Amino acid sequence: VLGMSKQEARDTGQATGITGTTGTCGGADDGRLLGADPAAPDDLDGKLFFSRKTGRLVIIAATAEVTTPQGIHIGSPYKDVKKAYPNWRGRNGKSGSGLVAVPGAPQLRFRIYIDAGQVMELTVQTADPDCGG
Repeated sequence: VLGMSKQEARDTGQATGITGTTGTCGGADDGRLLGADPAAPDDLDGKLFFSRKTGRLVIIAATAEVTTPQGIHIGSPYKDVKKAYPNWRGRNGKSGSGLVAVPGAPQLRFRIYIDAGQVMELTVQTADPDCGG
């Protein structure tokens, strides 16, 4: 759950590789969701991001099995994203990274990255994840 400390996230039993108490905004110490199978260390698959300032969980990257309540997942076509989230717009229009408010949770955002007409990355995050860039 977004807003948890590293200890609280470890205690859920749903993540692995979380070490220390301070956030590294997606660094190796922030860990991943169980079931993540990244092809490389910098892959987003299941990556967790804890804020450097607050130490709280601010971004959770989806694994291949994760689906939003509106049915969007890694691999979803652009047309399905626009149907589920009509306000989504990527940096390049129909492609790139774009944010949409999570229905029913206005303080949260889905970050959806589309390339070649399909969702390549999906995260849920706080409105201001405090990770720079």
